[in-house]
Amino acid sequence: MSGASSSPPDSPACRDARSLGIEVFELVVTDTQALRAAGGLLSELRGTSEKAATTFLREASREGYHVLLGWPAHDLGPQAAVGMAGFRVLTTSRGKLLLLEDLVVSGSHRGRGLGSVLIAHLRELAQRTACARIELDTGVTNKRAQHFYAGEGFASVAVHMATGIGHA
Repeated sequence: MSGASSSPPDSPACRDARSLGIEVFELVVTDTQALRAAGGLLSELRGTSEKAATTFLREASREGYHVLLGWPAHDLGPQAAVGMAGFRVLTTSRGKLLLLEDLVVSGSHRGRGLGSVLIAHLRELAQRTACARIELDTGVTNKRAQHFYAGEGFASVAVHMATGIGHA
């Protein structure tokens, strides 16, 4: 597996990850092993096929979508990724921000602190890229995610609304 560590090795986020036996890397979409692992995690989150998730990752990476992957330090094999965070860094009329689009931890690793480690890596990345804040959306009925994000210091500050677009 290739890819750069997402934070400096002596950063608090890296120390926290190491204490869990996890290494966090930024996905390089030309690394097919890491791409498959990220696709597997994203398909778990979105309920899509692994192929559809991998296709999305390739396409979205061309539009500024980045992925952090959490891997057990003892097993960097193709199916070993246990967490991912998908995000974009955007400049908006409200300032520069890191938009967290996807966060998933495999069922076998939930409740161990990996989600918090991924958020810590995103905070460090947001600081290094001069972002004013991290923003995210979560489903209105996803109380578990809302509770997690509130525990990480996120607050509900807006209502995201959407409408479908009919396709002929």
